[in-house]
Amino acid sequence: MTQLPIRTPEERSIARSTKRSLHGQQDSPKQHRRILIIGDSITHGGEGDYTWRYRLWQWFSVSFVGPYTGVNPRPSLVAPHPVPLPDDQSPDDPYCPPNRIPWGYARDVDASFATGCRHFATWGYQAHQCMQSIAKVVEDWSPDLIISLLGFNDIGWCVSDAEGTLQAIQGIVRFARIAKERVQNFVIGNIVNRTLLDGREDLIENTRKFNSLLLDRAHSWDQHNSKVVVADVAALYDCGPQYRDWAPAAYDGLHPSALGEFQIAKAFTETLHQEFGWGSKGLEIPSSSHHGDGGGVPKRNLQVPEGITAKSTPMGIQVLWKDVFGAAYQVHWREFSSYSLSSSFSSSSSSRGKPELVNNNNDWTLSESSHPQIFLPVPQHCTIEFQLRCHHGFETGPWSPIYKAKCVDAPIPAPTNIQTFPNSIGFEVRWDAP
Repeated sequence: MTQLPIRTPEERSIARSTKRSLHGQQDSPKQHRRILIIGDSITHGGEGDYTWRYRLWQWFSVSFVGPYTGVNPRPSLVAPHPVPLPDDQSPDDPYCPPNRIPWGYARDVDASFATGCRHFATWGYQAHQCMQSIAKVVEDWSPDLIISLLGFNDIGWCVSDAEGTLQAIQGIVRFARIAKERVQNFVIGNIVNRTLLDGREDLIENTRKFNSLLLDRAHSWDQHNSKVVVADVAALYDCGPQYRDWAPAAYDGLHPSALGEFQIAKAFTETLHQEFGWGSKGLEIPSSSHHGDGGGVPKRNLQVPEGITAKSTPMGIQVLWKDVFGAAYQVHWREFSSYSLSSSFSSSSSSRGKPELVNNNNDWTLSESSHPQIFLPVPQHCTIEFQLRCHHGFETGPWSPIYKAKCVDAPIPAPTNIQTFPNSIGFEVRWDAP
């Protein structure tokens, strides 16, 4: 069963008002439509995201279909354990959990979205993979229209080049039609640009080439009563090699921020309006930014974590704090000295990037965690000072005050007499227990 977050009356009112304002852009009700959205992480989204799928749903009353409903969860928190060997891993392995949860959207997403949030998008998914599975999905869910935003992982991970990725997209169209002749139309989004990656000029060129080829050839895939059109997502998505790290549309250089979600949705709504007459106009992107989804571009909650504590363990210092939904965490720490805390580190708020160090004091270590705890590997009798903050890619919140902690536990003894031996299938390792 899908579990929805509990929201205050004020949050519910904000969500309703936002839905009304965006739905006001559509025409009078149209006939029922079944839309299948296929994509990768850009479409799947992560914990705390609204997703561009939600913005499209707000713009026009449609029924999304597909096998999945939620976003990608944070990595599971597990106790220290041996690395599983290849033969030991399986879909049921607790250390290899499936990236499926039934919800996980931003807290103030309209609860009605629970009946319309279905999709076929997966973190890391490739067009080549989708080409092999689309027929079964179409058979099971009988969409009338398919919206695709695939291809980045094919060229980004060197699975294929621009030409091969285009062939995979064409294969998706072909196999979907074979599975259901009544798939009326396809809207294919092109590949968005990511921020500059040194040594990956091939990514820039393959993205440019794919987008050009898609625009030239997609119309040739039309059939009687079945149209293929291109949504120029890349043109509206404010991200690309002109940016080094952070970009307005992408919180980590690729995946959409709250603004990027609006920009992707706008590209698709403009195509749906121009090509099929949906809505009175395309989605309008709000100009203001604020916390919550009250009609503007929402800001993610990256507040200072509460309940910060630290304790000594045989693994070092364990730091714990209360979870902040949709956030990851950064911890800056170093061995304590008599150097003045007030002059060694600035705890002022930062919008993105690294914390501000003063006096050229570079002896801090930056550690990151996806969960509200972290082990800092410090030796026995060592005292450290640390502070932490929330982050979401290059988006960061303010730093906490500086805390001190001392490790008093002896470390776990290491094994001795470690030896390796070849065998018929590889090698084996032997050691003496401490």
